[in-house]
Amino acid sequence: MDSFDEEHLLLRMEGLEKSFPGVRALRNGELSLRPGECHALMGENGAGKSTLIKILAGAQSADAGDVVCHIATDNYEGGRVAGRAIVEVLSGKGNIAIIDHPEVESGFMREMGFEEQVAKAPDIKIVAKLAGYGARDKSFAVAQDLLQAHPELNAIFAINDPSALGTLAAVEKAGQTSSVRIIGFDGQPEARQSVKDGKLYATVMQYPKLIGEKAIQTIGRYMAGDEVEKQILIPPKLYRQSDAANDPDLH
Repeated sequence: MDSFDEEHLLLRMEGLEKSFPGVRALRNGELSLRPGECHALMGENGAGKSTLIKILAGAQSADAGDVVCHIATDNYEGGRVAGRAIVEVLSGKGNIAIIDHPEVESGFMREMGFEEQVAKAPDIKIVAKLAGYGARDKSFAVAQDLLQAHPELNAIFAINDPSALGTLAAVEKAGQTSSVRIIGFDGQPEARQSVKDGKLYATVMQYPKLIGEKAIQTIGRYMAGDEVEKQILIPPKLYRQSDAANDPDLH
């Protein structure tokens, strides 16, 4: 790369490595971007393209490689926020389940934070953990299995809002909306509306706009020659019905 190219780089990622259990998604990945360029990822769908996009979006971090700064939601803290909400809605006592997405780093971190927080409430028991893979339809099926296997269930933490909405459909079908409370994660419009309607107890809000703003600011600082942090984590917040009542984007 000549000095002109180096000077005008907007983005450079080199030597990216990312592995999941049983899958090596990226090996020595590279990406450079200059003003006016548009890149497309060609070829068959696969773990490599998906993982690179998620690293660029901040949803996952690389295991190794040259990444100037990773900016993302603090998923571990978000799990703790959800855990505190479960303790709150159950008044510190009850049986709960987790519908997770263990292959995805953000989901794994949310689950870890959630379990750490819930462990502080000795009268709350996690009776089951099943994978819904972040998908509405799969979470619906998994939630049906949970409700049949654990009639004593009081609450479910779903790892994202599609999982929470699939879980809600299963709970509604079983006629248990008053006895099984659900907490999601993302802050998607449909989930926020369900919180307002009293169908979901809460969702953990992410702030993608703030992440984007931080990314632009950090790029500007880096290009100006300033030293930037290797990681910037944006704290999420719990979104309850009282928040939904004042949400101008809902009806």
